[in-house]
Amino acid sequence: MVRLGIIGRNFVVDWMLAAAESVPALRPVAIYSRRLETGREFAQAHGLPLVFDRLEDLASCPEVDAVYIASPTGCHYDQARQMLLAGKHVLCEKPAVVTARQLRELLAIAREKGVVFLEAMRLVHDDALDVIRRVERWQREIFASTGSHFVHASDEFYDLAGLPMPEEERYDGYIQLENGVGMLRLLKTEIEEALGELHRQEAGQEQGDAAALSIATGRLAYPYLKEYVGEICRQYPGRKIQIYPITNDFFGEMITVSGLITGSDLIRQLKGKELGDWLLLPVNMFRAGERVFLDDVTASDVEKALQVHVRIVQSSGRDLVSAILHPDQAPICEHTEGGLPGTAYGYEGYELEEV
Repeated sequence: MVRLGIIGRNFVVDWMLAAAESVPALRPVAIYSRRLETGREFAQAHGLPLVFDRLEDLASCPEVDAVYIASPTGCHYDQARQMLLAGKHVLCEKPAVVTARQLRELLAIAREKGVVFLEAMRLVHDDALDVIRRVERWQREIFASTGSHFVHASDEFYDLAGLPMPEEERYDGYIQLENGVGMLRLLKTEIEEALGELHRQEAGQEQGDAAALSIATGRLAYPYLKEYVGEICRQYPGRKIQIYPITNDFFGEMITVSGLITGSDLIRQLKGKELGDWLLLPVNMFRAGERVFLDDVTASDVEKALQVHVRIVQSSGRDLVSAILHPDQAPICEHTEGGLPGTAYGYEGYELEEV
């Protein structure tokens, strides 16, 4: 349960309090007002047990975990700073501050105190949720009449919306895998299958020394890859693996897929990092059939700049497991019959007239 204090009394606060009623884990408990009398009136109208007319009293109150700031913009910086320094999480109405310097300072304080500072905006998430709702509505209608979902949202939409990837059956055998739709779900499935096979094959065998290695990926895949690699390490403990999300400075920070990461961004962001003996990179970072990034930097350039061996990982969970356990061995290249992605998972191809 997050106990919320409020700074500000206006229609936006009324909207927030109304929305809070549908969030069981959030409980508004306090209001700050410069005049105690008006604060008490507001508290009584909204069922808030605590009233403060001094910000320092709100900041020091042990019964408040987070503070929502909806005061005039000119007050945001000082009020947010005071709450963050007191160890309170802060949700601040937009615009949160008026200068970049103020924002950097508040974010630094939040990191130091181990709390969260957020601006009250969710535009990207709202758009992603809307797309997913539309897609899932179409999926239900089309599946009911054809037995195929036919239309699918890309992995990025589920990540932006903070939702888990759909169950495997919803991808219809990964018919849009070549467009990157379902890659994260398929990767999880393939890793689980590879680990299951290895467990049966290597039962009772001793494992040799594990090489220290690192993995670089886009920010989209990073949390999922961290989870999947954790599963590998649980079956094969003792592995020292670092995973680094690469920010796309070349094309822009909103580009989060690994397939558009450039060699220059990779080198600059991994310089001086703990990389181990091997750096694992997904094959989609490179031009098709080459060891060259989109900006003409080569895998050899990366090896020289970072003083590490580069192992290019094929687009399969099986090869990722192999690369982690045996980075010095050749990649496992898997080809499906007829070149169709997802053949092993039931996709046999659809004719347009079928759907």
